[in-house]
Amino acid sequence: GYDDYESTRLAKLQGVAREEAAKAAAAPPPKKEAGKPAPAAPKPAELSREQQKEERRRSQQREKELQRIERDLEKREARITELEHQLADPELYHDVERSKTIVAEYEKLRAEVESLWQRMEELG
Repeated sequence: GYDDYESTRLAKLQGVAREEAAKAAAAPPPKKEAGKPAPAAPKPAELSREQQKEERRRSQQREKELQRIERDLEKREARITELEHQLADPELYHDVERSKTIVAEYEKLRAEVESLWQRMEELG
């Protein structure tokens, strides 16, 4: 039956994972190219003053944008909550135009909130 199939499938997956782990452990470490040191990331102390200023400026801009996004999210989510309460009222649907307007605003706000969350993730 399905249970037998699933247990067999999982056992195979675990076996493959063990084999790959064993191969990785047994493989010799990659050799470094002679005469070419690996490039090191610049340390903060090694950055020029202009680079440090630029980095601080970007960081401040990112923080300001994150704060703006948080405020926008709070406002939109509060409005969404208000609209959800209105949408829960059966009397709303007796007025077709009003219900359509509220549903449209609700959907628009939901899309905006999703977009703001995505932007927030991008900014980190």
